[in-house]
Amino acid sequence: MNGEVVSIVGSSYFQPITDLIEKLIQHDDGREENIMAGYYQNGYATSICLLSVVLLESYVMRCRYIHQVSENKLKTSVINFIKNTYSDYPYEEETVEVFVIRDLIAHNHLLETTYTLTDEGMQKNGVRRYSSGDNKFKVSVDIESEKTNSLQLNTIPTKVGLSDAVKILDTVWKNLMYLENKSRDQCYVSHLTVKFKGKRARFSDVINSLQ
Repeated sequence: MNGEVVSIVGSSYFQPITDLIEKLIQHDDGREENIMAGYYQNGYATSICLLSVVLLESYVMRCRYIHQVSENKLKTSVINFIKNTYSDYPYEEETVEVFVIRDLIAHNHLLETTYTLTDEGMQKNGVRRYSSGDNKFKVSVDIESEKTNSLQLNTIPTKVGLSDAVKILDTVWKNLMYLENKSRDQCYVSHLTVKFKGKRARFSDVINSLQ
């Protein structure tokens, strides 16, 4: 008997992301620091952000496969592929910002933050940015606040924390559900469960518990 396996990793990412979420929650103290996120918080949060975007890219590759796109269109960006396939795609702005954060973490944008140590803690004096990203960065980021325009994501790599990871997870999930609602053949994720805090739970419930 013959068969075939398509190299889409997508569903394999849900449990590792959930494991990182559990670790992040354990190390989060509910505060957003002025200069940088905590050592563990930043590490787990940036890892969640990266893996979440890779998850979305994997499912969009499956969509390309299901739609039998040409070899050239396999290289089309995630956002352009969805936009070109579905004219009512509603998440372009937020998803562009998600990819901005993916890029600045993956390529480790270089910034220098000066601060003064006071009785209240570290007080930021200024930020010098040595890396500024591509065009999507320029149109998506308010340099004064060092945050993205729509989702208000931190664009200093060492400041990325729980709130950023939650927003990126939520945006990725909205994209996945949008694709699922178009066709379960190309993306079916709403039924998937993970082990979270010792129990089985739908991945959507894990995300909702973080809001």
